[in-house]
Amino acid sequence: MKKRFFLLFAFLVIASTVQAQRQRTDFINLMNRASASQIFIDHILLPTEDGSTAMSIIFRFDNDFLPYKKIMPDMEFEAPDNAGFYTITRLNAEIFKGSAGAAGEPNQNSANDRQRRRDREQNMEDIASRDFWIDTLYTKTFEETTSKKIYASGSLTTNLKPGEYNYVLQLSLLENTNERTSQRRNVRIPKWESKTMGEIYFTNSPIKHGDFTQLPLTNLENNVLFGKDFYTLIELPNYEVTKNYSLEIFRVRTGRRDTTKEESVFKYEIPESEILEQILPKMNDGDNPSLRLSPSENGLTYALVKIPNAGFENAAYSMVVKENDTPRPIARTFFK
Repeated sequence: MKKRFFLLFAFLVIASTVQAQRQRTDFINLMNRASASQIFIDHILLPTEDGSTAMSIIFRFDNDFLPYKKIMPDMEFEAPDNAGFYTITRLNAEIFKGSAGAAGEPNQNSANDRQRRRDREQNMEDIASRDFWIDTLYTKTFEETTSKKIYASGSLTTNLKPGEYNYVLQLSLLENTNERTSQRRNVRIPKWESKTMGEIYFTNSPIKHGDFTQLPLTNLENNVLFGKDFYTLIELPNYEVTKNYSLEIFRVRTGRRDTTKEESVFKYEIPESEILEQILPKMNDGDNPSLRLSPSENGLTYALVKIPNAGFENAAYSMVVKENDTPRPIARTFFK
């Protein structure tokens, strides 16, 4: 009996130590991430009335990333009376026809990419879209210039026909003429009527406005806020009312070449009350990107599901949506 008690006690001590180490590691990782300057840039695809695709590049720049200057009395531009510091931020976006490199890599050193750049300089017909966003931001105090709770955000949206594209971004800060250029990123614009994999969008709590619903996007790329629930809007391709739809979230371990599922942390049968038919989500113009859900004859079917993220550990996760428990998912994504 004493031996069994000792083994049980030792097991409990080891288990509690491992749990404490995990919590400490999670906390340290979380603090390290929180202390780093952050920018978030992503793109989402939305259907349109005419069957084309609205591609929206969404972005967020935290104040501690942006360089601010003190407003001096002899400066000749107008600023709010209580402003003490300012910065100017400009984001340019160019979308090109065709793909660039393999798996979204810029491949800037290859002969093919060098030739492609020369071709673009000689013939600009492969540019599908060119747009920019610019804003002047102000703060009252120096402390606000380094705040993570204050940020600049927005979106750039363009309509594209089905096909292969790639885009590149240039970021300019203050009066600096040296632009920061992103890697090229490939995008495949789908034919919505024949899609078999649905889009997934991370959002905050929905806001009701009469005949439409507004969904503020989290706008953190593939991240969500630690310890806080969020919503997800899921496109259900080829929706049939007789089918059952379920969502499952797995904690995963990420490696260089693959992602391994460790355990299921949430499984949910999506009720009919959370399925929205004949809906067309549109990007709302404004400083904080959001989706406007309105009824449309050409709309698609979506599920709007609340995710109990407040109870999840600080880790990486895979979200999988299936119909009738079939092995192949109809929508999936990854988040941290």
